[in-house]
Amino acid sequence: RVTGLLVDDLAQVRADIETSLTEYFLARSPFIPGLTVPPRRDRITRSALGGVVDDIVSASGGVFSAVILEQSGVTIDLYSLGIGEKAKLLSVEWV
Repeated sequence: RVTGLLVDDLAQVRADIETSLTEYFLARSPFIPGLTVPPRRDRITRSALGGVVDDIVSASGGVFSAVILEQSGVTIDLYSLGIGEKAKLLSVEWV
């Protein structure tokens, strides 16, 4: 969920955010000791997602209040992928 988004071209910025977040999630992969080459990409954090959103919003001269990460309706700050698990963005809610 992205809250308090204020930009001039709202439709374009929302599309850019969704594209970038989709790419972020697809780039995540499980950490397998002895096989995974650094840097680790198994962690999904609210702060990293905020950085993705901030890059786009700042480039558009806008502002936003927060990024909220949820899994199964529960707000979380960190999620680590397990072995064999993949990540996928399901949706972005605009509040």
